[in-house]
Amino acid sequence: MIEHRRFLFNLAVFLILPFSFLGVTAFLLPATPRASTSLLFSQIEKDLLLKQTPSPRLILVGGSNLSLGIDSMMLKEELKLNPINTGIHAKLGLPFMLNWVRENVKRGDVVVVASEYEQFFGEFAFGSEELLRTIVDVDRKNFAYLSTRQLKNAFGFIPKLAVSKIKPTEYMFTPPKVPGPYERRSFNEFGDLTGHRSEKKGSFSHTGSFAGAFNSRVIAELIRFERDINRAGARLFLSFPCFERTSFIQCRAQIKEVELQLQLSGLTILGNAERFSMQDTFMYDSPYHLRGEGTQIRTTKLIEDIENALANIPSSTP
Repeated sequence: MIEHRRFLFNLAVFLILPFSFLGVTAFLLPATPRASTSLLFSQIEKDLLLKQTPSPRLILVGGSNLSLGIDSMMLKEELKLNPINTGIHAKLGLPFMLNWVRENVKRGDVVVVASEYEQFFGEFAFGSEELLRTIVDVDRKNFAYLSTRQLKNAFGFIPKLAVSKIKPTEYMFTPPKVPGPYERRSFNEFGDLTGHRSEKKGSFSHTGSFAGAFNSRVIAELIRFERDINRAGARLFLSFPCFERTSFIQCRAQIKEVELQLQLSGLTILGNAERFSMQDTFMYDSPYHLRGEGTQIRTTKLIEDIENALANIPSSTP
């Protein structure tokens, strides 16, 4: 019996020590030179935009369908609002995006959420490796925006993050003179990525379906977000992401489910999902990423929707 207990103790030590080492490595070592150039670090500049951009403001909330699919200068010129494009990466998860923006909303703000469809299915909305990197490497105040469920999802990527921090190739790195489309320094003053707009259409896989069952908790998060920002004197509108036409057709049933549940929620919806399905030739390197012409078309449609929505707001409401 004593030998059995000793064996279990030794086994526990054998298993715990490596994981403890990985955890310490992930949290104590700073971001590597290579990782520090990534688009995730644009959250630092976007956070400043949320704090410093003067009113009247238009805050866009979502993933890279916004950062690689909106022309904020067009929004500014047509709507006479100061745009803040908070889009970074879909895998940060919609609840994190909402919590981050929530504390920075000011009276009179117009907030438009246009999140990727994956956010509404399975556990996608509750974070991945990109969320872990954002809370550990980018800014640790981001821990405050996470629920237990998000922490559980993110912490599963601690071994991967730790291993990346001891790779020699992460340190033997010199940023190119011309930044790539997914680097921190590629964002403009509004938070848009623009360097890819004149590029040719790349190759990528169509989306055939979204993994997991519909997650009604995401709708509940949006309803709570609307309640909170209404109290702050701001207004929320829900729009749809740009999405490649072929992928849209293949995912139509699930997209219709998202559209129906949003309509039933009582949230204010701009347009419809079909309106933002885009020709395949407009896409860059993902079913959600638009090149120049597609970006202008999508932005024009969003401007029309926002103008119509604002025109129908009674003057006595926030």
